[in-house]
Amino acid sequence: MLFFLPLLFLACATSDEPAGPISFRPNTMDTMGELLVDEVVEDKSSNKKPKIAQLQITPLDVYTDTDIVLKFRSEDPEGLPVRTSIQWYVNDRKRLGQVARGLKNQFFRKGDKIIGEVKATDGTHEIVVRSAEMVVLNSPPRMLTKPGSLGKLDGITIRAEDADGDVIRFYLEDAPPGLTIDSARGVLRYVSSEDSEVSGEFKTLIVAEDPEGDRVVLPLTLNVTPGRSSGP
Repeated sequence: MLFFLPLLFLACATSDEPAGPISFRPNTMDTMGELLVDEVVEDKSSNKKPKIAQLQITPLDVYTDTDIVLKFRSEDPEGLPVRTSIQWYVNDRKRLGQVARGLKNQFFRKGDKIIGEVKATDGTHEIVVRSAEMVVLNSPPRMLTKPGSLGKLDGITIRAEDADGDVIRFYLEDAPPGLTIDSARGVLRYVSSEDSEVSGEFKTLIVAEDPEGDRVVLPLTLNVTPGRSSGP
C-alpha cells in the first residue's frame, strides 16, 4: 500500500490545476444576419412609355388633287411632355423633307399608297407608330362647259378635264337623231332633215368618262322640230 501512495497523490494534485481555455467554431446557424428582402421590388419611380392615340389620315377619301393631314393625339401616363416627329411614306419610300402634319397633293398620284409615321418620346422612352395605309383613288373627270354657254349645238366643243391626266372619252345618252359628238375631241354635230318625223323634247346627257369608268354628265333638255336644228 505504501508503494502506491505517491502516485495517487500526484494524480490528485494535477486535478486541481485550472482548466485551459477551450477553442471551438461558432455555430453559424445561431447567428442573426441581415434579413433578406424580396429580390423583386416594385420601382414606383419607373417611367412608362408614351402613347399615340387616334392616328388617322384625313380625309378618308384621297384623290390626286386632295391635300391630306395626319391627325393624332399624344399621351404620357405620368403626364410628362411628349415630343413628336412625323415622316410620310409613299409606296413604302420616305418622302424626304415631308415631316409636317400635312402633305400636299403634289407628292402623290393615283394608285399611290400613303402611310404617316409618328415618333414620340418622353425623354426616356421612344415609340414609333404608323397609320393605316391610304390608297389614292381615281379622280372622276370634271365638266368645264356650262349648260348656259351652249347656244347653237352644231359645232360647239364640250370641254372637260381629268385631275389624274387620264384620257377622256365623250358620248351621248338619249340624244335625238342627228346629234353626235366626237369621242376624243368633244365636238357636237347636229344634222337635221326636213323630212324627219322626229320631234319633241329629249332629256339628253353629254357624258365625259375616264378609263376607270368614272364619269361626269352635262344634262340638256332639247326641243326638236322637223327640218330645224335642235336647241337647248
